[in-house]
Amino acid sequence: MLDKLKQYYGTVVTDTSEDTYDLYSWYADTGGQKFGILKENLTKKDEDLLSLFLTPLLEDDWSQAQKAWKAFLFQSGSFPSIEAKAVRFLHFSLKQPFFEKQAWQEALTGLLATEFIVVWKDDKTGVIIECYPDANVDTFLDKDAFQTLTSDFFITLHILVGKLRLVNNSLLFWFQWEHEGFLCTRKSHRHIMDLEDILPYFVIAKADALLPVLQAVDDADLLHTVKMFLEANMNVSLAAKQQYMHRNSVQYRVDKFIEKTGIDIKNFKGAVAVYISLCLY
Repeated sequence: MLDKLKQYYGTVVTDTSEDTYDLYSWYADTGGQKFGILKENLTKKDEDLLSLFLTPLLEDDWSQAQKAWKAFLFQSGSFPSIEAKAVRFLHFSLKQPFFEKQAWQEALTGLLATEFIVVWKDDKTGVIIECYPDANVDTFLDKDAFQTLTSDFFITLHILVGKLRLVNNSLLFWFQWEHEGFLCTRKSHRHIMDLEDILPYFVIAKADALLPVLQAVDDADLLHTVKMFLEANMNVSLAAKQQYMHRNSVQYRVDKFIEKTGIDIKNFKGAVAVYISLCLY
């Protein structure tokens, strides 16, 4: 079919990268294959004809908020208007193209406890943006229920549950940082991952992956205490003894690091990734 379409319309592509996506009208055939035809080569009559035997993949039914977030996160657009004080990104990817997006989004409404926006980067990857009124709220996610929901749609979903992020000028940076880490682990056998789960893989793929996190702490004494705490096998009393400090002071600094970075270094995977990064930098 693609060869015949190319003969008739000229340019037909299957590359869904965001750099070229908007130049094409996108369709899916009965087998789920997605392809784009250059918009300038299509007339209204052509579009009506193609819609009879292909499934148009349109963004026309997207809300203004979805379009604004996609432009901001993936296309260097301006900061979207948002009333929330904090957001959490649920990065997701699927092994195969998925076309029941609207039905899946409606099903998510009964699962997520807060307002959210679903933004698709392409037909297999995207992000769920959970919007919270402030940064001191319960962000519990029922992972078992989430997994059951994806099974109902017969899809294999990989998802990274990001950390709660304040809505400020650094939001895009931390989204891109989380997303880059997620891309390092999309082939993992785990379907739903927390930030700590991806960090060892992220550091293996990119040695300085956690450097922005350590720089954001901006406290050499705190980082030194954290390193000593990890070298003491995460034993607060032993770390305090080695540094001639009160154990409450060590505990305070460890908790402060977790608060500032969102990385739980009492978790083994978080601890090993942070320790390697501290040794390197």
